[in-house]
Amino acid sequence: MNTIPGMPCINHDQYDIDGIRVERFTTAPKDAAQRPPLICVHGGCHASWSWQEHAAVYAAAGYEVHALNWRGRGGSAAINDDSFVNMSIADVVDDIDPTGPTGVDPGVAW
Repeated sequence: MNTIPGMPCINHDQYDIDGIRVERFTTAPKDAAQRPPLICVHGGCHASWSWQEHAAVYAAAGYEVHALNWRGRGGSAAINDDSFVNMSIADVVDDIDPTGPTGVDPGVAW
């Protein structure tokens, strides 16, 4: 786990779930359960890097932040172009489901 430059209390690590690379930003463990976790999804032509500034701020406020990378972006598993251009927001929702923290009600937390 690494810290964010300029924000030494923010921990940054990453994990993979079903080929999706997810970056996690947290505060010290004693503060981690203060608020519900947040899932950040980037727009087209971006990756989780687009959330780094915001994720650090949210983590400093006590949120556990998970910034995922769409398939074929930011280190996630590759996807062929034909499949990628036919993806919809429903596919993204399907990808988010397994990346979420366990025991979290998606209707409440994300």
